[in-house]
Amino acid sequence: MFEIDFLAVGDGAQSGDAIAMRFTRPDDGQLVHVIIDAGFKQSGRDLVDHFVSCYGVDTVDLLILTHPDGDHIGGMGVVLEELQVGALVAHDLAAHGGAALPAAAATRELIALAKRKGTTVREPFEGAEAFGGALLVAGPLRASTRPWSPRSYLLRRPGRARRSPRAP
Repeated sequence: MFEIDFLAVGDGAQSGDAIAMRFTRPDDGQLVHVIIDAGFKQSGRDLVDHFVSCYGVDTVDLLILTHPDGDHIGGMGVVLEELQVGALVAHDLAAHGGAALPAAAATRELIALAKRKGTTVREPFEGAEAFGGALLVAGPLRASTRPWSPRSYLLRRPGRARRSPRAP
């Protein structure tokens, strides 16, 4: 099974991402629940409602922040507060020379909240995999000087041939 739901975020002039997905792991057949970005604060509430009403669960295996713009990070706190989250994947801007950036404080607060809630926090770098290879981080490189800029994630559908993320 492979299902992706894109929730509406913003009003068109300001829009971001709030993506809910669930899929079957290729290695053990277990169902996995993932959120990629959480839009604005209201979008976080919408994601929580979506998980409970449509997926019938109150747990998220993996919460991914692609980058800390307000229309991606704004609802993350709501998700962490209201659902049980196994792991948060996000870059700590301050740890990579971005402490002066406007979003650095929001990212630090998000990471601190995740840790207080008992959620594992990881930074995504090229080559990291999750869920038996179903999710692959295609970038940035660990040596990147700006790992907080928008990243690339690659979802592999079980049973499909694997291609390099750099392949055309």
